Amino acid sequence: MGNIAYGNGMMAVIGVNYASQSSLMAVLPDNGEWSSTIYPNRLFRSLSFANGTFIVTSMEGAYTNTVYLYNNDSLKYVGDYIGVYEKSGAAGDLLFIHETRNDLLVSSDAGNTWRVAVPANPYGFRDILYNGDGLFIAAGTRDYSSHDFPEAYGGAIFTFDRKTGTSIAYEVLPFDGLATASINSVAFGAGKYVAVGGLFDKRNYLNDDDFRSYIYTSDDAVKWKLVEQHFPYMLNDVVYVDGRFLARGITKNVQDDDGSGQPAPEVILTSTDGSSWTVTYNTDYPPGSDLDMDIAKETGYLGEARAIKLTVDGHEEIWVLGDSVIFHYSI
Repeated sequence: MGNIAYGNGMMAVIGVNYASQSSLMAVLPDNGEWSSTIYPNRLFRSLSFANGTFIVTSMEGAYTNTVYLYNNDSLKYVGDYIGVYEKSGAAGDLLFIHETRNDLLVSSDAGNTWRVAVPANPYGFRDILYNGDGLFIAAGTRDYSSHDFPEAYGGAIFTFDRKTGTSIAYEVLPFDGLATASINSVAFGAGKYVAVGGLFDKRNYLNDDDFRSYIYTSDDAVKWKLVEQHFPYMLNDVVYVDGRFLARGITKNVQDDDGSGQPAPEVILTSTDGSSWTVTYNTDYPPGSDLDMDIAKETGYLGEARAIKLTVDGHEEIWVLGDSVIFHYSI
Protein backbone atom coordinates (compact mmCIF):
# COMPACT_ATOMS: atom_id res chain seq x y z
CA MET A 1 0.00 0.00 0.00
CA GLY A 2 1.00 3.59 -0.56
CA ASN A 3 -0.27 6.91 0.83
CA ILE A 4 -3.05 7.18 3.38
CA ALA A 5 -5.26 10.25 3.81
CA TYR A 6 -8.32 11.14 5.88
CA GLY A 7 -11.08 13.61 5.09
CA ASN A 8 -14.85 14.02 4.78
CA GLY A 9 -15.34 11.36 7.44
CA MET A 10 -13.48 8.72 5.46
CA MET A 11 -10.09 7.02 5.39
CA ALA A 12 -8.57 6.45 1.92
CA VAL A 13 -5.52 4.45 0.88
CA ILE A 14 -3.90 3.70 -2.49
CA GLY A 15 -1.70 0.87 -3.69
CA VAL A 16 0.07 -0.24 -6.88
CA ASN A 17 0.53 -3.65 -8.50
CA TYR A 18 3.47 -3.18 -10.87
CA ALA A 19 3.21 -6.72 -12.22
CA SER A 20 -0.29 -6.10 -13.56
CA GLN A 21 0.23 -2.36 -14.14
CA SER A 22 -2.82 -1.52 -12.08
CA SER A 23 -3.70 0.45 -8.95
CA LEU A 24 -6.12 0.07 -6.07
CA MET A 25 -7.98 2.61 -4.03
CA ALA A 26 -9.66 1.50 -0.80
CA VAL A 27 -11.89 3.63 1.41
CA LEU A 28 -13.17 3.20 4.96
CA PRO A 29 -16.06 5.48 6.01
CA ASP A 30 -16.49 6.28 9.69
CA ASN A 31 -18.46 3.43 11.31
CA GLY A 32 -18.40 1.64 7.95
CA GLU A 33 -16.55 -1.15 6.15
CA TRP A 34 -13.68 -1.20 3.66
CA SER A 35 -14.44 -1.15 -0.02
CA SER A 36 -11.97 -1.06 -2.89
CA THR A 37 -11.75 -0.49 -6.63
CA ILE A 38 -9.09 -1.68 -9.07
CA TYR A 39 -7.97 0.77 -11.77
CA PRO A 40 -6.16 -1.01 -14.64
CA ASN A 41 -3.34 0.62 -16.61
CA ARG A 42 -2.77 3.23 -13.94
CA LEU A 43 0.11 3.60 -11.49
CA PHE A 44 -0.99 5.78 -8.59
CA ARG A 45 1.82 7.93 -7.19
CA SER A 46 0.35 9.93 -4.35
CA LEU A 47 -2.78 10.68 -2.32
CA SER A 48 -3.63 13.75 -0.27
CA PHE A 49 -6.65 15.59 1.09
CA ALA A 50 -7.13 19.36 0.92
CA ASN A 51 -10.03 21.79 0.65
CA GLY A 52 -12.57 19.00 1.03
CA THR A 53 -11.19 16.90 -1.83
CA PHE A 54 -8.99 13.82 -2.17
CA ILE A 55 -6.34 14.25 -4.84
CA VAL A 56 -4.69 11.30 -6.59
CA THR A 57 -1.77 11.65 -8.98
CA SER A 58 -1.02 8.80 -11.32
CA MET A 59 1.78 7.98 -13.75
CA GLU A 60 0.35 7.19 -17.17
CA GLY A 61 3.16 6.28 -19.54
CA ALA A 62 6.53 7.96 -19.30
CA TYR A 63 6.69 10.59 -16.56
CA THR A 64 3.13 11.86 -16.93
CA ASN A 65 1.18 12.56 -13.78
CA THR A 66 -2.58 12.42 -14.23
CA VAL A 67 -4.70 14.20 -11.66
CA TYR A 68 -7.85 12.51 -10.36
CA LEU A 69 -10.35 13.60 -7.74
CA TYR A 70 -12.33 11.33 -5.41
CA ASN A 71 -15.74 12.45 -4.26
CA ASN A 72 -17.11 9.44 -2.30
CA ASP A 73 -18.52 7.82 -5.43
CA SER A 74 -15.77 7.48 -8.02
CA LEU A 75 -12.56 8.96 -9.28
CA LYS A 76 -13.11 11.87 -11.64
CA TYR A 77 -10.53 12.37 -14.38
CA VAL A 78 -9.20 15.92 -14.50
CA GLY A 79 -6.33 15.99 -16.96
CA ASP A 80 -2.74 15.18 -17.83
CA TYR A 81 -0.02 17.52 -16.64
CA ILE A 82 3.65 16.96 -17.32
CA GLY A 83 5.56 17.71 -14.14
CA VAL A 84 2.70 17.71 -11.63
CA TYR A 85 3.70 17.12 -8.02
CA GLU A 86 1.19 16.53 -5.26
CA LYS A 87 1.87 18.47 -2.09
CA SER A 88 1.14 15.97 0.67
CA GLY A 89 -0.93 17.41 3.47
CA ALA A 90 -1.53 20.62 1.56
CA ALA A 91 -3.87 23.25 2.92
CA GLY A 92 -5.36 26.50 1.73
CA ASP A 93 -4.83 27.30 -1.93
CA LEU A 94 -1.92 24.93 -2.50
CA LEU A 95 -3.60 21.74 -3.64
CA PHE A 96 -0.76 20.65 -5.89
CA ILE A 97 2.01 22.25 -7.87
CA HIS A 98 3.11 22.17 -11.48
CA GLU A 99 6.56 23.04 -12.80
CA THR A 100 6.78 24.35 -16.34
CA ARG A 101 9.97 25.84 -17.74
CA ASN A 102 11.05 26.12 -14.11
CA ASP A 103 8.17 28.41 -13.14
CA LEU A 104 6.38 27.11 -10.07
CA LEU A 105 2.60 27.11 -10.56
CA VAL A 106 -0.17 26.28 -8.10
CA SER A 107 -3.78 25.32 -8.59
CA SER A 108 -6.63 25.59 -6.13
CA ASP A 109 -9.41 24.29 -8.39
CA ALA A 110 -8.29 20.78 -9.29
CA GLY A 111 -6.03 21.85 -12.10
CA ASN A 112 -8.58 23.77 -14.12
CA THR A 113 -6.56 26.98 -13.74
CA TRP A 114 -2.99 27.67 -12.68
CA ARG A 115 -1.18 30.74 -11.43
CA VAL A 116 2.54 31.41 -11.23
CA ALA A 117 3.66 31.25 -7.61
CA VAL A 118 7.39 31.67 -8.20
CA PRO A 119 8.76 32.92 -11.54
CA ALA A 120 11.81 31.11 -12.84
CA ASN A 121 15.32 32.44 -13.06
CA PRO A 122 16.74 29.94 -15.54
CA TYR A 123 20.41 30.86 -15.08
CA GLY A 124 23.05 29.58 -12.70
CA PHE A 125 26.50 31.08 -12.26
CA ARG A 126 29.86 29.38 -11.70
CA ASP A 127 32.59 31.98 -12.23
CA ILE A 128 33.08 35.68 -12.99
CA LEU A 129 35.86 38.09 -13.96
CA TYR A 130 36.27 41.82 -14.58
CA ASN A 131 38.09 42.98 -17.71
CA GLY A 132 39.18 46.33 -16.28
CA ASP A 133 37.01 48.36 -18.66
CA GLY A 134 33.49 48.19 -17.26
CA LEU A 135 32.66 44.65 -18.43
CA PHE A 136 32.00 41.61 -16.25
CA ILE A 137 32.00 38.17 -17.87
CA ALA A 138 30.44 35.21 -16.07
CA ALA A 139 30.26 31.49 -16.76
CA GLY A 140 27.35 29.21 -15.92
CA THR A 141 24.25 27.39 -17.06
CA ARG A 142 20.83 27.80 -18.66
CA ASP A 143 18.31 25.59 -16.84
CA TYR A 144 15.96 23.41 -18.92
CA SER A 145 15.08 21.01 -16.12
CA SER A 146 11.63 19.48 -16.19
CA HIS A 147 9.83 16.41 -14.92
CA ASP A 148 11.17 14.41 -17.88
CA PHE A 149 14.71 15.76 -17.41
CA PRO A 150 15.20 16.60 -13.71
CA GLU A 151 18.68 18.01 -14.35
CA ALA A 152 18.99 19.49 -17.84
CA TYR A 153 21.32 22.42 -18.47
CA GLY A 154 22.94 24.26 -21.32
CA GLY A 155 26.30 25.99 -20.96
CA ALA A 156 26.17 29.79 -21.08
CA ILE A 157 28.46 32.81 -20.98
CA PHE A 158 27.13 36.11 -19.62
CA THR A 159 28.24 39.71 -19.97
CA PHE A 160 27.29 42.54 -17.63
CA ASP A 161 28.20 45.98 -18.96
CA ARG A 162 28.53 48.47 -16.10
CA LYS A 163 28.67 51.42 -18.50
CA THR A 164 25.41 50.68 -20.34
CA GLY A 165 23.63 48.67 -17.66
CA THR A 166 22.92 45.80 -20.10
CA SER A 167 23.24 42.06 -19.59
CA ILE A 168 23.46 39.41 -22.33
CA ALA A 169 23.52 35.60 -22.13
CA TYR A 170 25.21 33.54 -24.85
CA GLU A 171 24.26 29.86 -24.77
CA VAL A 172 27.35 28.42 -26.44
CA LEU A 173 26.83 24.79 -25.37
CA PRO A 174 23.12 23.85 -25.64
CA PHE A 175 21.48 21.00 -23.79
CA ASP A 176 21.41 18.11 -26.30
CA GLY A 177 18.52 16.11 -24.85
CA LEU A 178 20.72 13.58 -23.03
CA ALA A 179 23.87 15.13 -21.61
CA THR A 180 23.77 18.22 -19.43
CA ALA A 181 26.16 21.10 -20.02
CA SER A 182 27.91 23.85 -18.09
CA ILE A 183 30.45 26.58 -18.75
CA ASN A 184 32.46 26.39 -15.55
CA SER A 185 35.06 29.12 -15.73
CA VAL A 186 36.29 32.11 -17.73
CA ALA A 187 39.62 33.96 -17.91
CA PHE A 188 41.00 37.06 -19.61
CA GLY A 189 44.55 37.77 -20.72
CA ALA A 190 46.55 39.27 -23.60
CA GLY A 191 43.36 40.81 -24.95
CA LYS A 192 41.56 37.48 -25.26
CA TYR A 193 38.79 35.74 -23.32
CA VAL A 194 38.86 31.98 -22.71
CA ALA A 195 35.94 29.93 -21.35
CA VAL A 196 35.95 26.24 -20.41
CA GLY A 197 33.25 23.73 -19.63
CA GLY A 198 31.73 20.56 -20.90
CA LEU A 199 28.95 18.04 -21.26
CA PHE A 200 28.37 14.96 -19.14
CA ASP A 201 25.69 12.35 -18.74
CA LYS A 202 24.31 12.94 -15.24
CA ARG A 203 23.36 9.27 -15.00
CA ASN A 204 27.02 8.25 -15.29
CA TYR A 205 28.82 11.18 -13.69
CA LEU A 206 32.55 10.56 -13.19
CA ASN A 207 32.50 7.91 -15.89
CA ASP A 208 35.24 9.36 -18.09
CA ASP A 209 33.66 7.98 -21.25
CA ASP A 210 30.80 10.43 -20.75
CA PHE A 211 32.93 13.56 -20.33
CA ARG A 212 33.09 15.97 -23.28
CA SER A 213 35.04 19.11 -22.50
CA TYR A 214 35.22 22.29 -24.56
CA ILE A 215 37.33 25.45 -24.76
CA TYR A 216 36.01 28.69 -26.29
CA THR A 217 37.83 31.92 -27.12
CA SER A 218 36.65 35.40 -27.95
CA ASP A 219 38.23 38.77 -28.71
CA ASP A 220 35.20 40.81 -27.64
CA ALA A 221 33.12 38.54 -25.31
CA VAL A 222 30.40 38.57 -27.98
CA LYS A 223 31.53 36.17 -30.71
CA TRP A 224 32.75 32.90 -29.19
CA LYS A 225 34.70 30.29 -31.13
CA LEU A 226 35.10 26.62 -30.19
CA VAL A 227 38.83 25.89 -30.39
CA GLU A 228 39.39 22.64 -28.51
CA GLN A 229 37.44 19.53 -27.56
CA HIS A 230 39.09 17.01 -25.26
CA PHE A 231 38.15 13.57 -23.97
CA PRO A 232 37.86 12.40 -21.25
CA TYR A 233 38.29 15.50 -19.09
CA MET A 234 35.77 17.77 -17.42
CA LEU A 235 37.35 21.21 -17.43
CA ASN A 236 36.22 23.14 -14.37
CA ASP A 237 38.61 26.10 -14.11
CA VAL A 238 40.79 28.39 -16.24
CA VAL A 239 43.19 31.21 -15.30
CA TYR A 240 45.70 33.50 -17.01
CA VAL A 241 49.04 33.66 -15.22
CA ASP A 242 52.51 34.79 -16.35
CA GLY A 243 51.68 35.06 -20.02
CA ARG A 244 49.78 31.80 -20.47
CA PHE A 245 46.36 30.25 -19.89
CA LEU A 246 46.01 27.21 -17.62
CA ALA A 247 42.86 25.07 -17.67
CA ARG A 248 42.27 22.43 -15.00
CA GLY A 249 40.06 19.38 -15.35
CA ILE A 250 39.08 16.32 -13.36
CA THR A 251 39.71 12.87 -14.74
CA LYS A 252 39.51 9.30 -13.57
CA ASN A 253 41.02 6.78 -15.95
CA VAL A 254 43.93 8.68 -17.49
CA GLN A 255 47.27 7.36 -16.24
CA ASP A 256 49.65 9.77 -14.55
CA ASP A 257 52.91 10.32 -16.43
CA ASP A 258 55.04 9.53 -13.38
CA GLY A 259 55.27 5.87 -14.41
CA SER A 260 53.10 4.62 -11.55
CA GLY A 261 50.21 3.62 -13.75
CA GLN A 262 47.83 5.23 -11.27
CA PRO A 263 44.91 7.44 -12.25
CA ALA A 264 45.73 11.13 -12.38
CA PRO A 265 43.54 13.20 -10.03
CA GLU A 266 43.47 16.08 -12.47
CA VAL A 267 44.68 17.19 -15.87
CA ILE A 268 46.09 20.64 -16.64
CA LEU A 269 46.12 22.13 -20.12
CA THR A 270 48.35 25.09 -20.97
CA SER A 271 48.25 27.59 -23.83
CA THR A 272 50.00 30.85 -24.69
CA ASP A 273 47.34 32.03 -27.16
CA GLY A 274 44.11 30.31 -26.03
CA SER A 275 43.90 28.37 -29.29
CA SER A 276 46.59 25.66 -29.08
CA TRP A 277 46.69 23.61 -25.88
CA THR A 278 49.14 21.11 -24.37
CA VAL A 279 48.25 18.49 -21.75
CA THR A 280 50.40 18.20 -18.62
CA TYR A 281 50.05 16.54 -15.23
CA ASN A 282 52.72 18.13 -13.07
CA THR A 283 52.13 21.85 -13.51
CA ASP A 284 51.42 23.83 -10.36
CA TYR A 285 47.98 25.40 -10.56
CA PRO A 286 47.60 28.80 -8.86
CA PRO A 287 45.05 29.26 -6.08
CA GLY A 288 41.72 30.78 -7.00
CA SER A 289 40.09 33.94 -5.71
CA ASP A 290 37.40 32.12 -3.69
CA LEU A 291 36.68 33.40 -0.20
CA ASP A 292 36.18 31.11 2.77
CA MET A 293 32.97 32.50 4.19
CA ASP A 294 29.58 31.43 5.48
CA ILE A 295 27.38 32.48 2.54
CA ALA A 296 24.12 32.16 4.49
CA LYS A 297 25.40 34.11 7.48
CA GLU A 298 27.01 36.88 5.46
CA THR A 299 24.43 37.35 2.70
CA GLY A 300 21.25 35.53 3.74
CA TYR A 301 21.39 33.29 0.64
CA LEU A 302 20.62 29.72 1.73
CA GLY A 303 21.56 27.80 -1.42
CA GLU A 304 24.95 26.48 -2.46
CA ALA A 305 27.12 29.31 -3.75
CA ARG A 306 30.70 30.52 -3.94
CA ALA A 307 32.14 33.92 -3.09
CA ILE A 308 34.80 35.48 -5.32
CA LYS A 309 36.78 38.63 -4.60
CA LEU A 310 37.45 40.88 -7.60
CA THR A 311 39.37 44.13 -7.93
CA VAL A 312 37.13 46.54 -9.81
CA ASP A 313 38.41 49.97 -10.80
CA GLY A 314 40.67 50.29 -7.80
CA HIS A 315 38.40 48.84 -5.13
CA GLU A 316 37.49 45.31 -4.05
CA GLU A 317 34.10 43.65 -4.52
CA ILE A 318 32.72 40.32 -3.36
CA TRP A 319 30.58 38.50 -5.92
CA VAL A 320 28.32 35.66 -4.76
CA LEU A 321 27.51 33.11 -7.47
CA GLY A 322 25.14 30.15 -7.44
CA ASP A 323 22.09 28.63 -9.06
CA SER A 324 19.59 31.37 -9.89
CA VAL A 325 21.60 33.99 -8.01
CA ILE A 326 24.38 36.49 -8.66
CA PHE A 327 24.99 39.65 -6.66
CA HIS A 328 27.88 41.70 -5.34
CA TYR A 329 28.82 44.24 -2.70
CA SER A 330 31.86 46.45 -2.17
CA ILE A 331 34.28 45.90 0.68
